[in-house]
Amino acid sequence: MKVKYLVLTALFAALTCISGLVFKIPVPFLPFPITLQVLFVILAGLLLPPFYAFASQALYVFIGLAGVPVFAMGGGFGYLAQPSFGILLGFIVAAWAIALFKKHVKFNSKFWLYLLASSIGIIIIYLIGVPYMYFILNFVSSGGGIPFKTILISYCLVFLPFDFIKAIIASYISFEVLKRIRL
Repeated sequence: MKVKYLVLTALFAALTCISGLVFKIPVPFLPFPITLQVLFVILAGLLLPPFYAFASQALYVFIGLAGVPVFAMGGGFGYLAQPSFGILLGFIVAAWAIALFKKHVKFNSKFWLYLLASSIGIIIIYLIGVPYMYFILNFVSSGGGIPFKTILISYCLVFLPFDFIKAIIASYISFEVLKRIRL
């Protein structure tokens, strides 16, 4: 059983890596693109037990920090100073929280619970990512003085509709997969 989850953990880490590199839609007024990474974060949370969901995204972040350019805009330890790095930290917590929610709530083939778990994951990503972005943009990078509200509206609300579409897709995929096989 552990080998299966180790393989799936590595698979979801790899899918998150690939989705940040292959599927990138640049946003003209933002320094980071739209990717499919959130889709695989949510899928990891819905399909894996909590520890393995956490480990899949932690492995992804570790690979990127080790210097492999798997993040949407590169890689390496210096990526900690990127405003979007908080989103990556949010991936780790969100995958774990989704899996934990799924473990403790009986889903019983109720699609709306998959959507609720996915939405909780997105909220967690933003709860970690937005304050991190605020801190980096105001205290680390030059310039500063960007109000929290501006960061929330200008940098994050652009991505929210796309993230909820990904949540719906991930919920549907997980719902259908788990009806057919037991992970």
